[in-house]
Amino acid sequence: MDIPWPRSGDRLLQSGGHRALAAHILPACPEGVGIVAAGYKEAGDVLIKSLAENGRNDALVLPILFCYRQYIELRLKDIIRLINTFEETGQSFKEIHDLKKLWSSLRASIEEEIDEEDQEEFDAVEECIMELHRVDRKGTKFRYPDFMEFDQIDLGNLKLVMGRASAFLDALADQWEEGIQNKF
Repeated sequence: MDIPWPRSGDRLLQSGGHRALAAHILPACPEGVGIVAAGYKEAGDVLIKSLAENGRNDALVLPILFCYRQYIELRLKDIIRLINTFEETGQSFKEIHDLKKLWSSLRASIEEEIDEEDQEEFDAVEECIMELHRVDRKGTKFRYPDFMEFDQIDLGNLKLVMGRASAFLDALADQWEEGIQNKF
């Protein structure tokens, strides 16, 4: 049996390749954060779909949780960036991983604009974000095997609830993006 050991000259990061697998790296710019956030969300969805189709693989649980948490963090930073652009504050998001601080900053910026009819949805999204924050305050717990408060997780429910939370956050980002386009 031939074991596929690394060979001299192997490179992990090179250009070219099969057209379907030749991927473009997004340029480093604040506007790309929302696209990258969506990528993490989709990666979590794809992993759960793969498990549903191919069977249980507990080794994928932490990567799934990491993808979803990373989506939330980047989406919050993107919305904060959009709000700051709209309000012309000149501020960018801080390079922190604390979901509670990010959500508090975002919510404080738009608190006055939250309609009474939208309050329930804001509160529900906040509950989801705070749940992730309580489990992984620094954005590192899902990267490594670590003590968790639970020993089992319903990935179908996770995907469903994350889908609802992401739909809300994506709509919020779209609203601010539209506001920027109309303002400028």
